[in-house]
Amino acid sequence: MAVVVSAFMAGLALGGWAFGRWMDRVRHPLRAYAWLEAGIALSALLVPLVLRASEWIYVAVYAQFPNSPLVGVLSWFFLSFVPLLVPPTLMGATLPAISKHMARRADRIGTDVGSLYSVNIVGAVGGGLSGGIYPGRPLWP
Repeated sequence: MAVVVSAFMAGLALGGWAFGRWMDRVRHPLRAYAWLEAGIALSALLVPLVLRASEWIYVAVYAQFPNSPLVGVLSWFFLSFVPLLVPPTLMGATLPAISKHMARRADRIGTDVGSLYSVNIVGAVGGGLSGGIYPGRPLWP
């Protein structure tokens, strides 16, 4: 759980930071947003395959250092963390892209980006509720 949460939070921060600077030079931010969303979908679909493929690396590292729990844990962490980092990094890049598209006037940046955040929060709450609040117990039949 710690690896998933840390990869998600790090990816959001990394994506916002790295792509935020790049987005200032993009002429069509909405097109960039669409490509980022496609990248999120593709990379999320590839994560299980990459994790499965990285098992042989873990086995090889563990075979080289069988008496070192630290090496085993660190290799497991990084082999899990790196593939999980890609989709949230692209997710973090979507806010600068859509913000650049929506907030075209300097005097409305706060209002426009705040509205984007509001819509995002409503979507997150709706997604959480539609998935059910209690594990294994749907909110409705």
